[in-house]
Amino acid sequence: MVANRLKSFVRDEDIASHWGGDEFVCLLLEVKQEADATHLAEKMINRIAEAYEVNGHVFSIIASIGIAIYPADGDTADVLFKNADTAMYKAKGTEKRVVLFRESGERKAG
Repeated sequence: MVANRLKSFVRDEDIASHWGGDEFVCLLLEVKQEADATHLAEKMINRIAEAYEVNGHVFSIIASIGIAIYPADGDTADVLFKNADTAMYKAKGTEKRVVLFRESGERKAG
């Protein structure tokens, strides 16, 4: 359900996939402005939070999103994933729910 909701937000050239456990990854190509990524992430959080029903039980999910942008936050996939993960864990501790890596207070890995 979460992967399907994420896929509804990304363009054909982008990728949304299950990363493992309760983590998902969206790879957005050719993002011109970081505000575009944060705006999309906020919309994703709202869409993911919409209630859904399974066997008569209604569920709602609270999501946290960390964002790393190439090249400012890393120049390899490994570094970008690590820095997005760092930002996501920072978002889990805030009401903001979406955190850019450079706002997380952490130093760039690599």
